[in-house]
This record gives sequence, C-alpha cells and structure tokens, in this order.
Amino acid sequence: MNKKHFLLGAACLLICSAASAQEAKQKTAMDAGWEVQVQQKNGSWRSSYKRSTQERARYFAGIECLRWKSPIKIVDTASGKEHALYCDPRVGKITDDGKPAPVVLLTEPEASQRAKDVKAKCQSNAFMSAMLDCDCIEKNAKAELLQSEARVGLDAILKKVTHPVSKECVSRTNAYAWTRNSCVSVMKSHRPQDVEEFCSCTADATASGFVKDPTFNLAHYERLRNAAMKQCGLGRKVG
Repeated sequence: MNKKHFLLGAACLLICSAASAQEAKQKTAMDAGWEVQVQQKNGSWRSSYKRSTQERARYFAGIECLRWKSPIKIVDTASGKEHALYCDPRVGKITDDGKPAPVVLLTEPEASQRAKDVKAKCQSNAFMSAMLDCDCIEKNAKAELLQSEARVGLDAILKKVTHPVSKECVSRTNAYAWTRNSCVSVMKSHRPQDVEEFCSCTADATASGFVKDPTFNLAHYERLRNAAMKQCGLGRKVG
C-alpha cells in the first residue's frame, strides 16, 4: 500500500468514525426525548424509561403502571413539561391529567345476560349448586353487574356474590340432600344397621351449621360435616 492510499484510508476511517459518533449522539438524543417517571413510596419520582416519542413513552408507562401500581408521569425532556397520567393497576390502562378513565357500565339487558351466565357457572359447579340457590346467585349477580364496570369478568362477579355469600342464597334443602346422599353412599357398608338414621342426623346438623355460617369453601363445609358426624354417633358402637 503506498502512502497516498494509506492517507485516503485513514481519512475515510476518521470520517466514518465521526459519522457513527454523530449518529449515536443523535440516536441518544432521540431516545431521551420522553422520560417515564414513577412515584416511589417516599413521594419522590424515579426515572425508568427514556423513549423517543410520546406514544412510546405512554406505552412503557402502562408497563410501569402494571408493575408498580404507582402514579406515573411522562416528561418532555426538551421542554421539561410534565404530563401526569392516571394509572389503573388492574389493567395497566393510563389516562391523561391524573384523572380516571370514564367508567363504562353495562346496560340492563347486558347485565341480565351476564347474570344468566353467572347462574350457569353456579349450576355447573357440583358443590356450589348443592349448597346454594343458583337463581338467587343470578339475582345478586345482576345487581352487582349493574354497578360494576363493563369489563369485569364473570368469575370476578361470581366470587363477589359467593365470598361472602348472602344467607338468602343458601339452600338448606339442597345442602341437606347433598350431604345425606354422600353420607349414605360412603357409610352404608360401615354401619348398615342405622345408616339412614345416622346420615339424616348428619345432613340435618351440617345443613343447619352451613345456614348459620355460610362461609363458602369446601374446607369449612367438611369441618361442619365432620362435627355433625361425631355429634350423630360416629365412633360409637352400633347396636
């Protein structure tokens, strides 16, 4: 390589390096155009993401909203102007001006249809349909749906109307029948002499206990049933 070619190569290298540095500088400036800030527990603001556009900053603000469930703002680094955002941590949805998004409610026909779907879930659950009145659950679900946001899911509504469950929705008849039938199927080979009497006693005591304290979970029901079985003679000799 002669001296002329060497000098040309060196000059090209310097020019290319300068251009790359300039591009990197411009890219950094673009990336820093908008900054996402998250409020910490002590009230101070922490910088998280830096993005080139307001749209990208808002997108990452939504991510931070879901992650930290804290107030969010985006800052135009060129002007220093701050844009407060409202963070709804349930869905990561953000709105401007620090105000919640308008709540969208269901219409009466929509609430009625969803309440029927909640009833169907109640009926398809063996334990739930055995202990509760699913028509009553439908009625309470509709009342709840009419005052809930349209985006609320059926499972959330079902949980809300069964934890805790209203005493009016407890079916003593269903609870008695379900407990008695399951008792007979298990105990008929263990105490055939008095299985009908024993299981009727167990079912009556269990159903009464559940009506008095309708905490809707299987563990609670089993505690009531076990106590009823002991009360009705489980462990005592028959005959």
